[in-house]
Amino acid sequence: QRKVPNKAPNDRVAVSLSLGTLIADGFLIVQCEKLEEMDDVGRALLKHAKVLGAGDRLNRHSQSLLEQSLSGDWKKLRTELTKTQFDVEAEMVQLRDVDMAHLVSLGGWLRAFHIATKSVNDNYDPEKTRYLARRDITEYFLSSLETLSDKARALPVVEKITQGLRDLMPL
Repeated sequence: QRKVPNKAPNDRVAVSLSLGTLIADGFLIVQCEKLEEMDDVGRALLKHAKVLGAGDRLNRHSQSLLEQSLSGDWKKLRTELTKTQFDVEAEMVQLRDVDMAHLVSLGGWLRAFHIATKSVNDNYDPEKTRYLARRDITEYFLSSLETLSDKARALPVVEKITQGLRDLMPL
């Protein structure tokens, strides 16, 4: 668990990455069935999506997300979160902002990777580690980062993530 940001970052790259992490946080909350944590994540999701211009699509899902969380229907909530992620990414593509769509996906994968590595570390078993670092996924995200504009690639956060993914490759 991590503290949910109160406001969206100013930079679109950081907002996109953060939106992906929030979606992954939503999946973690649903998996753990921690209803009380969903409200903060939901509000932060809306703020981030609005900054990126995807607020309308997210608003369509927000009522359903709220209803499913209140009813405790975790299976439907997981499905709705998946639809939310796809719709936000589709909105980015529709807005001709494919870079941001890739960054939303990357942010979600990084957060999921963080959660998985923490879980494996807390209950270490060498067999579990084999499933953590998937070269194909790492290569995919590295190649998507290479397609970003020069300005975006030069941002410290993007440079740090790129280097981290390169460091992960041999592992």
